Amino acid sequence: MSAIPRDGIVIFAKRECETCQMVEPVLAQLVRSLPTLVFTQDDPSFPTIGAIDDTSLEQSFALDIEAVPTVLRFEDGKEVARTHTIVSGNELAK
Repeated sequence: MSAIPRDGIVIFAKRECETCQMVEPVLAQLVRSLPTLVFTQDDPSFPTIGAIDDTSLEQSFALDIEAVPTVLRFEDGKEVARTHTIVSGNELAK
């Protein structure tokens, strides 16, 4: 299991998800501006920003992911926010 950042963003996505495809530029923005891990549930080459393969769904099950895209925010090692909509990197940084 990959280490979840103590402080940062964790995103779950998959190529099969049209919304995930549409927000790929926002994911790239997040990766550049915040400590971010991106897990992909179906295609290890998507998104093209260095996603971690979660086709086994091990991380998804461990973090109770029910839909994609899902964005989790961690502070001091604890989940402090969860959303199923990606608005912008600025919103997640708040």
